[in-house]
Amino acid sequence: MALLVSSSIRVEGTAGDGRELVRKVLEIRPDIAVVDLSMPLLSGLEATQQIARRIAPETRVLILSMFNDREQIAQAHCRGALGYLSKDDAPERLIDAIETISAGGGYFPPEIDGRANG
Repeated sequence: MALLVSSSIRVEGTAGDGRELVRKVLEIRPDIAVVDLSMPLLSGLEATQQIARRIAPETRVLILSMFNDREQIAQAHCRGALGYLSKDDAPERLIDAIETISAGGGYFPPEIDGRANG
């Protein structure tokens, strides 16, 4: 979070669980929601699907996760996420991922996306 605050990216809210995330996205209508895959009460995958397909399709979702396996990444993509970033990579690549998604690109590992990001 401190990394984002020190950048030109404006953080408009945080959520402690998936249900709160969905409520805040509905209320705030952010351009991008950074969603943790492992959230209590409502998983990041379920929250992503609700955001992308029902409550705020204009909000782009970037998944941030400690899981970096092909199945989780594919599930995130299928449920509407436009990007997926491992928490191991996050400090170096989070701002790049947010900027790429904001510009209309996708940000997935090449083994899932099959093409370069952007």
